[in-house]
Amino acid sequence: MAGDPLAATGPAGRRLMRVVSYNVHACRGIDRRVDIERVARVLRRIDADVIGLQEVEGRPRRSRLDQAQELAERLGMTCHDGPMLIDGEGGFGNALLTRLPTVAVAKLRFRHVCLEPRGLLDAELRGPDGRRWRVIVTHLDLKARCRERHILRLVGMLRRGPRLPTVVLGDFNEWRPCARALGRLDEVADQLFKLRTFPSWAPVLPLDRMVLRHCRARRKPRVWTSPLARLASDHLPVVADLVAVSHRDSNAVGVSAGQS
Repeated sequence: MAGDPLAATGPAGRRLMRVVSYNVHACRGIDRRVDIERVARVLRRIDADVIGLQEVEGRPRRSRLDQAQELAERLGMTCHDGPMLIDGEGGFGNALLTRLPTVAVAKLRFRHVCLEPRGLLDAELRGPDGRRWRVIVTHLDLKARCRERHILRLVGMLRRGPRLPTVVLGDFNEWRPCARALGRLDEVADQLFKLRTFPSWAPVLPLDRMVLRHCRARRKPRVWTSPLARLASDHLPVVADLVAVSHRDSNAVGVSAGQS
């Protein structure tokens, strides 16, 4: 993108992987209008390789469209749905959109349910650098007790998982600076970014986060604050350009928690 402060290539033209995490609030803007094209325009401008979405609506009576599939078609990407709240009409939850080759993808539902079913999408993609990357998309519970259990499950998955460059894209629904479970995430993360994304018109709460393992952000991730993004959803997107690192380099990166 011309004038984009997040460079798409690194030294010697090495291709980075651009990712975005975005709670689209069922494509309902702060004006209460459901407008998929607004969200698509925000995402087109970001021009990411991988998009992790939360609160995507797939129940026709509510949205008249499968929003994840519709966004994928408008962006020329592949869609992997991960609805957690499912009824006779369809589903509501997470989705992964990508223009990269998919190696494998799985959906996991958290066992502990508080206010509504929660879970994650766990995918392996072939990155722009030719490596396999692991991408996890999630949306955690509003209740702290369930949220902590979900984070512990995620930590276990990261510890036991393959030694691949890994990024977790999620709405963690966690705003407390001293949340105990977040400390456990620090133990498995090379970088952990929390950025103020909510509410979109005056962001003060760091609900949306990126967890990086065996990879790092080329520059500090940024919150996408365009006028259209402030209107299109009640959350703002978080964008980063990532590069894989070797295990030795990973040990030297250090955790970047608490960035806002």
